[in-house]
Amino acid sequence: MFSFLNTYYLLRKLVPGLLPLVILIILEGTFGIEVAMTLSLTYGFLSLTYFYHQQDKVDILISLNLILIVLFGGAGLLLDTNAYKLFRPALLETALSIILGVVAYTRYNMLMLMSKKYVKGIVLTEGQLKIFNSAIKNVLFILIFHIAAILVSAIWFDYTVWFFVARIFVFVLFLGYFGYEASKIFYYKKESKHEEWLPIVDESGGVKGKVARSCCHNGERILHPVVHLHILRGNSIFLQKRPMNKTVQPGKWDTAVGGHLSFGENLDDGLRRETFEEIGITDFTPRFILKYVWETDVESELVYTFVANYEKDIKVNHNEVDDGKFWPVQQIKENIGKSVFTPNFEKEFEFLYQVYFNNK
Repeated sequence: MFSFLNTYYLLRKLVPGLLPLVILIILEGTFGIEVAMTLSLTYGFLSLTYFYHQQDKVDILISLNLILIVLFGGAGLLLDTNAYKLFRPALLETALSIILGVVAYTRYNMLMLMSKKYVKGIVLTEGQLKIFNSAIKNVLFILIFHIAAILVSAIWFDYTVWFFVARIFVFVLFLGYFGYEASKIFYYKKESKHEEWLPIVDESGGVKGKVARSCCHNGERILHPVVHLHILRGNSIFLQKRPMNKTVQPGKWDTAVGGHLSFGENLDDGLRRETFEEIGITDFTPRFILKYVWETDVESELVYTFVANYEKDIKVNHNEVDDGKFWPVQQIKENIGKSVFTPNFEKEFEFLYQVYFNNK
């Protein structure tokens, strides 16, 4: 499963809640307002009944659809004149725009409710909800543009121009928009084909899918597992210095070992792989001490923290880290809060100090 929740995918998942109005808009031009209203209201009430039996509550989005169909469609029936017919597509699209506007701009967290209802089978993070919101706004802007085009063609141009704008141009707009989104999907898949894949997890560690590594540090904040290992020796802790080319916390001192689990990899294998890659040791006995969720502006990690005592020499891999050395605990305490260490390490150090060094 991709973390890249493209516009097409999200809107396709949203369609069940919008379909009553979409049916009305599409069928009105071909079969007339009476048939279109009958079919859209029938579908809407059936959907409302289905969701009520499934979830034991009324679906807000479908209910809003039905209200607007009655109001705007009813107005279409009452004002069934040749002049009004020219404006009817704009009126019906205005109804759909109202729903999208409520979804995109309401303070009530409707997006979260909709994601749980319509976008099942994936884990939606805050960053992905922003993508969802952006997709809805894009569709809303296209509709507003088309509404304006209908009004202009109805007032200033002949029927041929109006027919193209009202009945055909909307499909041209959306085909162009979704064609653009499809090209982004194709480019994304091509670029991520040889990329490392990481597991998507919930806070208990259950695997929910997989994601390209680049998507974990782009602000979507998809929860993925990482392993940390603290190497202890006497009253000291081994730290690595992060390379300056790192996206997150470059140049700061950090946990001796830290890295992502690959998709399909278990904790022990991932920890030993990362340990060998970064500090070159294999003969250690890790002890699990802590699991927590760590969030920043660019990522969200489920951190599994281990410790190990190690008395032999350690030679860091300079292709992975800039430097490494044992820091006396007192020296670490003196530099806490001075931007010497990563915030992540400082959090774990509080725990380490209380458990391993407080009585020394």
